[in-house]
Amino acid sequence: MRWFKDKDFLRDKVPMSKEEVRFITSALLEIKEGDKILDIGTGTGSMSCQFAELGADVYGIESKDLAYWLTLKNFENLGLKGKFVKGFAPEDLDNLGENYYDKVFIGGSRGRLEELFVYLDKNLKNRGILIGNFISLDNLSEFRHLLKKNSYSDISCRLVQVSKEDKLGLMRGENPIYIIKGVKND
Repeated sequence: MRWFKDKDFLRDKVPMSKEEVRFITSALLEIKEGDKILDIGTGTGSMSCQFAELGADVYGIESKDLAYWLTLKNFENLGLKGKFVKGFAPEDLDNLGENYYDKVFIGGSRGRLEELFVYLDKNLKNRGILIGNFISLDNLSEFRHLLKKNSYSDISCRLVQVSKEDKLGLMRGENPIYIIKGVKND
């Protein structure tokens, strides 16, 4: 099994979850071989690639042309398999041909978190794990509210901020990321 580095991915101008965030998110999802994972807002596909490398059956959706292409190209370059559609969640998720997931990761919601929770009520299995990664407090707050409103349990939140040494030996901070997790209950 590989743990992918940021340099392993084609990126262009599409935002990408950095390796430390991928590692923490993957661990919190408690991925097991054969888990069906839905990635909403795949971006470069870096999260989906890590999930697939850990043994999950990955399904994803991305609305932006360049990001969708990068997801497909990164999967191809890394020799991974997944099923992806270009479209908007939740209305285009049926095009994936799967309707029942063990885990769901939300990397981009396009302001439609409430609609996504309606979809997840029917399509995320009981005791399934849901994780959202956000950079804004507004999205974090809304997601947390929806987890509580929809009776998710084991709600936890982490703020991950990573700094890396640059060529001059100075520490350069990455954007802080909120990682929030909940477990679906009946």
